[in-house]
Amino acid sequence: MLFSSLKILVFCLLILLLGCGKKSPLPHELSFYYWKSKWALSPKETQTLQQLKVKKLYVKFFDIKWDLASGKILPVAQLQADSTCRTEHREIVPCVFIENQVFQHLDTTEIPGFAHVVAHKLNQKSAQFPKAGIGEVQIDCDWSQSTRASYFSFLQCLKTLWGKEISSTIRLHQIKYRRVTGVPPVTKGILMCYNLGALQDVKENNSIFNLPLLKDYTQRIDEYPLKLDIALPIYEWTVVFRNQRFVYVLNAPQTMLDTLQLQQGEGNRFTSLTSTRIGERTLLKGDLLRRESVADEELAETVTWFDEKLKNYTIVFYHLKEQNLVSHEGVFRVIPTF
Repeated sequence: MLFSSLKILVFCLLILLLGCGKKSPLPHELSFYYWKSKWALSPKETQTLQQLKVKKLYVKFFDIKWDLASGKILPVAQLQADSTCRTEHREIVPCVFIENQVFQHLDTTEIPGFAHVVAHKLNQKSAQFPKAGIGEVQIDCDWSQSTRASYFSFLQCLKTLWGKEISSTIRLHQIKYRRVTGVPPVTKGILMCYNLGALQDVKENNSIFNLPLLKDYTQRIDEYPLKLDIALPIYEWTVVFRNQRFVYVLNAPQTMLDTLQLQQGEGNRFTSLTSTRIGERTLLKGDLLRRESVADEELAETVTWFDEKLKNYTIVFYHLKEQNLVSHEGVFRVIPTF
């Protein structure tokens, strides 16, 4: 009995000593991207927002793309409202995704007019949320060195027209090579910690996330001259290859894949043993499937990494979808919130 009690005491002391060497996790405000074209929150999504005390949602209002056929810049994938939009009380951050190609085709003299059109459409769409606070607007564009001047000029014009906070998405390469890519003239940035690999490369292991690569590109993130928040991935998908060539991305849950006849390959790779239809997609016998996701442990380690380099940052999860919430309930429990 004495020996047993002594073992318990030693175990408790060991845990205490190990715990003393670790910093307590920092509390963070949590948020989500809403990246669907129709506004409709499920009971699970609503419950999660309440449990995590989410005060702000980043909602994609529309995309802007260059249409090759017409040679015009067009708004697409516009958010369709429903009746619950009128009762949404959280702060809504309208997000606009703009293809880099748009700025390749815009003349310098056309930028003020383009900014006016975007601001007008933002005001129209914002009226769908009369009870939500709308201040900040976020522009999502993976600008390049050749479009840097046009994009930054657009942001300046939009800032004047909107009259409120403007934020911009930031990619990893724009952190590491900021002297080449420049720093956008906005109030703050959100670092996109996903889509880090070559999606269409059959040799890629996981195009969604790569923690060693992220750490390499953000070694000196504390020197970046903008306040930064962090966007983390909680989505998953399956990349399909045929004859070693990329075919499409299948946005289907693991439960759907479990119904298919697949042969396990190396790691996260599978080979289809039959031909079948999955929704509007055709899967042929012999197709290679690469299942991609991010483990909760990797997300937790990423937060620990940024805790050592940044202060008072918000974590924005991409994106708010019931299946994503179910798959990552563990990470929501280990990140302390305010």
